[in-house]
Amino acid sequence: MRRRMFLKSSAVTALAVSTGLPTTGSAQAATAGRPDIAAFLETMAATVTAPISRIATDKFTPGMLLGNGDVGVIVGDETADRQTFRLGRADFWGRKSTDPSWQTTILTAGALTLSSPEATTGDPLSGYRMEQDILRARVTTRLRLGGARVTLRSWTPDAEDALVTEVSSAEGDPDVVLTARVSVPAESAYPYGAGVEDGGLWTTRQDNELTPFRSGCATATRLIDAAFTRTTSGPAEATGTFVLRGGRTVRLVTTLRGYFEVPTGTTTVTALRDAALAAARVRARVVTRDWWPDHLGWWRDFWSRSFVRVHDRTLEEFYYGAQYVLGAATREGAALPPSLWGPWPAGEPTRWGGMYFLNYNTQAPYYGVCSSNRPELITPYEKYVAAENPWQRQRTAQAGYQGICYGRAFTPYDMVRPAPSPTPVAPTKDWKKLPSDQKSNAVFTLLPLIWRWEYTRDVDYLREHVYPPLKEMDVFYRDYAEWDAAGNGGAGRWVIPNSSAHEGAVDLNPNLDLGFARRAAATLVEASEVLGVDAGLRPVWREFIDKLADYPTGTVDGTEVFHIAEEVRYKDPAVPNLLFEPGNQPINMEGTVHPGEMVSVGGDERLLKLARDSLEKMGSWCTAPGGASNNGFPKVWPIAARVGWPAADLVEKFKAGIRYLWRSSNHTCFQGGGGIETSGATEALNSMLLQSESGVIRLFPVWPKERDAAFWTLRAKGAFLVSARRAGGVVREAELHSERGGTVRVADPWGAGAARLTDAHGARVPYTVKDGLLTWRTRPGATYTLKPARPRHRQEP
Repeated sequence: MRRRMFLKSSAVTALAVSTGLPTTGSAQAATAGRPDIAAFLETMAATVTAPISRIATDKFTPGMLLGNGDVGVIVGDETADRQTFRLGRADFWGRKSTDPSWQTTILTAGALTLSSPEATTGDPLSGYRMEQDILRARVTTRLRLGGARVTLRSWTPDAEDALVTEVSSAEGDPDVVLTARVSVPAESAYPYGAGVEDGGLWTTRQDNELTPFRSGCATATRLIDAAFTRTTSGPAEATGTFVLRGGRTVRLVTTLRGYFEVPTGTTTVTALRDAALAAARVRARVVTRDWWPDHLGWWRDFWSRSFVRVHDRTLEEFYYGAQYVLGAATREGAALPPSLWGPWPAGEPTRWGGMYFLNYNTQAPYYGVCSSNRPELITPYEKYVAAENPWQRQRTAQAGYQGICYGRAFTPYDMVRPAPSPTPVAPTKDWKKLPSDQKSNAVFTLLPLIWRWEYTRDVDYLREHVYPPLKEMDVFYRDYAEWDAAGNGGAGRWVIPNSSAHEGAVDLNPNLDLGFARRAAATLVEASEVLGVDAGLRPVWREFIDKLADYPTGTVDGTEVFHIAEEVRYKDPAVPNLLFEPGNQPINMEGTVHPGEMVSVGGDERLLKLARDSLEKMGSWCTAPGGASNNGFPKVWPIAARVGWPAADLVEKFKAGIRYLWRSSNHTCFQGGGGIETSGATEALNSMLLQSESGVIRLFPVWPKERDAAFWTLRAKGAFLVSARRAGGVVREAELHSERGGTVRVADPWGAGAARLTDAHGARVPYTVKDGLLTWRTRPGATYTLKPARPRHRQEP
């Protein structure tokens, strides 16, 4: 059984969510004037009135989604006279010998299908409806089975790896015979089984002997309000028949158990089956009195973290649909972080194995996590990085280099095998032996952890999780860089050779590497000061930043733009060596702007103009086939927001991009080259409403003046929780809660220091004004309110 873990921080005190349960603890402290989040989220449900097509895809499914971080369930069927629940576990992986390209893959755990052997009376589509309720994390299906109008309410408990489905019929409808069928793929590469035991239906599935790891999964399904009247089984399926009385409700509980271990483990699928059958023998009161309130409580806390209101259906449906995907796919306490398709493998073989790709796909879901005030969602990913670092350190040393360089595509197996012993650095450097052609992967991998530190200012977290690996990644960059004595007008410069912007090239000075190398060194300078260590290295880091090659640029139609690299040399001669790629994903700005975060609104105006001009010339707005709509959706929008693209135009472009990739069946955007990382574009909306780069908090920095908007408890770097409201083109008020104290700087939204600053007791708080910034010292745990100063009536002479 999973131990329920709530998200914890003082932000929960700022907002209460009503879900039909009494609020508890700090959630009772709702602030006056805040909206009814529950009522709003009721309007964000995804609904369909016809079966969803192409659910069993090898990519990111359009089916409705349920999950608790470990277990994922895809709800939906392509016919109207049955409902299928495809089951997944984040830790169920295998290797298939008949697939030479992507042998290692996340596997499906099986399926549960509900239907009736009786003929459906009337039009099967009459009254058909599915709803993905993100407020309660529940999917409700209404369909005709036999002669009855049946309602299925399904959800995944947050304290148990299970699926609960409440099956009821309308008052006055006739009794109907229903069949529950559990099944697993009859794929010989992965041993499987199914059967009936003690009134429960079970399935098992496991990987084969082709990897030095073992993984398996078992499911068990029972009725908890009744018993199956008849059961049958075959090699890959088992069925149970029961009668649903008119106007009555029964519950099906499907439990999942799995293992993921090195070969020395003694777990078997038989033991998993027995554990799943035992767990499914649950009393109805446990489901109604324990699991369901606990489930609602977790999601109440999740939605309490932050709230934005921009009065635009397209933006809000995307934003809250993406947040829901993250809450269902990962959380504190989960065994693994979500891979490419999250815990929702829909069909086999899954495309690209559903693996972890650390050249952006795996990190991108976290782009908006910290600013949305949900930093704890990163925790499973942190554990993954900590487990992988020793292996990448070993491979880097074997190539003759110091520090840590990272590969690109990964399985989760290093989470369970012992870390290797330290490896001496080889005496000869050979860059071709390094883990990847893309040398930027290591710092890219650590960025979510860096963000968690910057947004929370947890010094212990910095010391334990960020500083040690970041030092090693910086050591690699400085050991790998080459000195170009003739560069920079003869003054010399450090260059990053033989790296790759896109996969499969041998490039010089990719924007990614130059930005990430600067990011690593700059973060280390600040971190060493905070920790009081490595003072002697600070001049080294600063000098490396100063002497690193400039970001590569060039001219397109007479306009200077960012190039993706200084030189591009693809290994495949059929691929053109382009330095600038209109319509493609904006990797020419990932190192500089986002996620590298070396330039943003209020920063170097030349670089900002370069970025805006690059965006204009590229036209990569995700509204046409090509690279941008394959991999660019979570990239282009945060970049545009961070560089101050004209706000009204950005809103319209963002909405057009959402609509082009939109799936109304589950409120997600689908791009061709990846999966759940489209959720990372939530950072774009957060950045339009609030930015906190370079130590300055900016309210509504890229939001159209003619559009009203408000947000509550978004998180700013420096451990500040910020709420603000703008109406009629004017910021009406803002509230700032300081978790850890320290100096705060806020870009003056009214000008000329015309701000009234008060504490939680209404007392005036002094501040200084310089260069358009309001600056004051905050106390840990204190809350401050900013409003425009009341106009003073001046006496006429």
